[in-house]
Amino acid sequence: MVDINKVKIGDVFFHKNKTFLGRAIRKFLSIAKKKVYGNEGTLYNHTSLVISLWDELFVIEAVGKGVVAIPL
Repeated sequence: MVDINKVKIGDVFFHKNKTFLGRAIRKFLSIAKKKVYGNEGTLYNHTSLVISLWDELFVIEAVGKGVVAIPL
């Protein structure tokens, strides 16, 4: 759990979900990482970023229909 009082602009959240697409992304990243670094495995398949809009903090993330901003 994230302490909302400690979140700052520029913080990045890493996410993992168990959907087919999430598993496919992790598998692809695992293969690519193994080829580049010689090891494999990745825990995350999605990220979001904390930004400031109109003096309020938002988390932005890319979803199927584009980018969304969710107020904190």
